[in-house]
Amino acid sequence: MLQITISRNKNNQIKFYKAEGHCNFGEKGKDVVCSGTSTLLQVAIYGLDKYCTIPPQAIISDGYLACVLSEINKESQVILETMLIGLRQIEEQYPDYVRIKENIE
Repeated sequence: MLQITISRNKNNQIKFYKAEGHCNFGEKGKDVVCSGTSTLLQVAIYGLDKYCTIPPQAIISDGYLACVLSEINKESQVILETMLIGLRQIEEQYPDYVRIKENIE
């Protein structure tokens, strides 16, 4: 199962997210749940890199992705909230393969 953690600050702004594990919906290279979640998680990093003056810090490896915002602004929040909308849709359709947990720090 893919575990996604979204961390928000006291103003409810997303400041960090990570994904750990594998969806295991289908065989490697044909897993549509993995493809969808990976695309959303990585495109958000590309968007943050383009629209924030300070790029985010990201780590991507097999079964792990983490992104820490270096700057929180309106653009970063629009990008990340849109990412979260897509991830929630996938979680809703495939609850045995994707779990999202949010916390406020």
